[in-house]
Amino acid sequence: MTDHRIATSTGQLIDPFEPDPEQIQIEDIAHGLAGVFRYAAQCPTRYTVAQHSLHVAKMMMADKQPGAIVVAGLMHDAAEAYIGDVVRPIRPTLHYFDPEGDKVLQRAELEHAWQTAIHRKFAIPEIDHATADTIARYDRCALMTEIRDLWADTIDLATWPDYDSADAWPDPIERVYAPDFAAMHFLNHFAARIVLAGETTSPTPEPKP
Repeated sequence: MTDHRIATSTGQLIDPFEPDPEQIQIEDIAHGLAGVFRYAAQCPTRYTVAQHSLHVAKMMMADKQPGAIVVAGLMHDAAEAYIGDVVRPIRPTLHYFDPEGDKVLQRAELEHAWQTAIHRKFAIPEIDHATADTIARYDRCALMTEIRDLWADTIDLATWPDYDSADAWPDPIERVYAPDFAAMHFLNHFAARIVLAGETTSPTPEPKP
C-alpha cells in the first residue's frame, strides 16, 4: 500500500486522515500556520494564519473572555497546520476520498477530526455551541479588520459584498508579521495562555514588538 503519510517540521510522520493526538506538537502547529497565507496568498501583504489566530485571541483578551475560550480562539484554525487552508467559497463544496477509496469526507469533517485531536492533545475543553458562536464572532471581526487594513489600497471596499465596517475591530493591524516571527509569537502566546486557561479574566496584554 502506498505510504500517504506526511512529515512535519519536528519529524513526525502523520496520516492526514487519521489525526493522532500523540503525534501533534505545538511547534508543528505554529510552524504550519506561519507558512499558510490567508486569502490563497493573494492578499497584497501576505498575512499568515498564525497572525490571524493571534489577532482573534488578542481581541478576546481585550474583551476579558475566559482563559479557556481565549486558548480555543487561538487554536481555532490549528487544523490548517496539517491540512492547509481553503478559500471560503470552495470550502463547503470540497470532499476527499480516504486512501482506501471507500469513504468520502467533507472538508468540515476532516477539519473537525483534526480540531478534536488537537483539543485532546492540549486538554482544551470541548467547544459547545455558545463558545463556537463566540469564536465565530471574533473570527468574523478579524476578517473584517483584515479586509479594512490590508485591502483598502487595492480594492474599493464598497464593492466587497461581505465587508461590513461595523464588524471590524476599532484598532488597526499595525504590523504584518514575517512567517518566522509569527511562528515564534504564536508559540509564546500559546505558552502564556495555556497556563492561564482556567482564569476568567484577561491577563496583561503582551507588549508590542
